[in-house]
Amino acid sequence: MRKKGYKNPPQEHQFKKGFSGNPKGRPKKSRPEASKSQDQMREVLAEFILANINGTAIKMTHKRALQMRLITDALNGKPHAMRFILPELLQSSHQKESDPLSHIDQQKNDNRLLESFIKNNGSSLGEDPDDSA
Repeated sequence: MRKKGYKNPPQEHQFKKGFSGNPKGRPKKSRPEASKSQDQMREVLAEFILANINGTAIKMTHKRALQMRLITDALNGKPHAMRFILPELLQSSHQKESDPLSHIDQQKNDNRLLESFIKNNGSSLGEDPDDSA
């Protein structure tokens, strides 16, 4: 007779050979609410709208319309928009540095952007454009 007791269960209660000890497996993880709301946001941003740009109706996604608005706000000197746009510009200029011709075009675009910024906000972020005297 086999020994029974602590760490020695009776044979009828031991795992059977060839069968898993967990036949249903580990339960699947439920998706957290955050990822569900991210999916919903992606769906909304992918929807098309008609935007009125300079009197012309243009079909674009919500995402594209928001990007255009953010760029317009940044060019108009709104600091909250610049905080989003400037890091993106720096990142994209670093990625394009490998192509010498695109670097020249990027420099021209950067110069135009900086000139517009200086014209609207003065020579530095801390300077008031009205205090130029």
